[in-house]
Amino acid sequence: MTATELQQIRRLCLAIQTEKDSDKFTELAVELYALLDRDKGDERGPGALRGNGNRQPNSHNPHLTFARAEWLTDLLDSAIAATGADFGDVQLFDSSARGLRIAAQRGFENEFLNYFDVVRHDQGCSCGAAMNKQSRIVVADVATDAVFSGGPREMLLRSKVRSVQSTPLISPSGEFVGMVSTHYAHPQGPQPGMWQLVDELTAGFMAKT
Repeated sequence: MTATELQQIRRLCLAIQTEKDSDKFTELAVELYALLDRDKGDERGPGALRGNGNRQPNSHNPHLTFARAEWLTDLLDSAIAATGADFGDVQLFDSSARGLRIAAQRGFENEFLNYFDVVRHDQGCSCGAAMNKQSRIVVADVATDAVFSGGPREMLLRSKVRSVQSTPLISPSGEFVGMVSTHYAHPQGPQPGMWQLVDELTAGFMAKT
């Protein structure tokens, strides 16, 4: 890293510390991450967290890039409608937190949102497992499925969630962006016939990013 780049980083860090406007804060943070990525070239996506050398590194922080994007709520509402779900959320990968952050949701109370503020790949829930495997996870019954354990299981049951599916969001270039999950108030909610609809929805929305 050059002396000029170090000066830019110091300037951005100082600006971020004092910036109160949320949009400007996001703009500065994106600029800082882009500068750091240029030097590192090894953005730590989910694959890096588990030592998977075959995974291509993320070149940006999706949470900073898309957190306020209108397509998030459109995607979530479409997924809930298409699958007949009762609740849902879209999470974006936040490389600074090394986990998923909720960016859009329907039907959940603050207790749930605070508990799952950041979900990592080994946290004992469907979205963490789907992030780890980079493939969809379907849980027919939250009360009995081994995907859930301890606190996450208790929180979902307390939130009246009995089944769930979590589908990774992958960009056209192959980067992991986040997760869309739909939740059901009864066991056996997600049905096999839904997957084509979910895949078509996610692919269509990701093509717009």
